[in-house]
Amino acid sequence: MRRWSAPQLERRYGLRAQVIVLSHDGHSLDGIIKRTGMTRPTVNKWRNRFRKLGVAGLKDAPRPGKL
Repeated sequence: MRRWSAPQLERRYGLRAQVIVLSHDGHSLDGIIKRTGMTRPTVNKWRNRFRKLGVAGLKDAPRPGKL
């Protein structure tokens, strides 16, 4: 089983936050994709989750079978 180390988690959360900041600053979807290296569906997912849930939406969602 692969476990995420703290630096890996921080990087993931940092990229998610970067999506939100770039979006807030008026960058286009394509510009955000180029800067973060994320795919269009992934950028849209994090923007939508932030819009609905705020900062809490940037955390990983619970996965079935995980405690």
